[in-house]
Amino acid sequence: MNHYSELWQASMMKRGAQDDVERDFGYRFKSKALLAQALDASGVGQADGNKRLALLGDKMAAAVVTAEWYISGAPRASADRLIQAQSDADLAATARSIDLVDIITFNPGLSKRQALASAKTLANALEAILGAIYIDSGNDFNAVKAALESLSIPTSPSDAGE
Repeated sequence: MNHYSELWQASMMKRGAQDDVERDFGYRFKSKALLAQALDASGVGQADGNKRLALLGDKMAAAVVTAEWYISGAPRASADRLIQAQSDADLAATARSIDLVDIITFNPGLSKRQALASAKTLANALEAILGAIYIDSGNDFNAVKAALESLSIPTSPSDAGE
């Protein structure tokens, strides 16, 4: 059993987390180990934890917004506002609203209170799950778009009321 399989089993025991994450993101993972990696903010499994997946998820979310903006023909300012709606603070608020904090594997050096206060850690975990969805879905752009929509994160000017 690899580290992420073990990590997955441990993190999923906290509650019915697999079903909750998959329901909240509107996506069923084929690779549970990939989801475990996305939830590893500790860097215990890999030196960079979920940071690589978070970077991928961040860029995929921006690509979704940019594509939707382009298709809409809306002014550039609309795209900028949509991208700003994916700030760490906003993504962290979304992560808190779906109780993602309960299943993230945090750095053992952080207290739960410190971890909860870190918008960056929560935003990274959410973005890492988006990155994991992209990889797990076979690089399906629309799977990421559907996950953003499932989380009620605006992806197009019309979603943002423009």
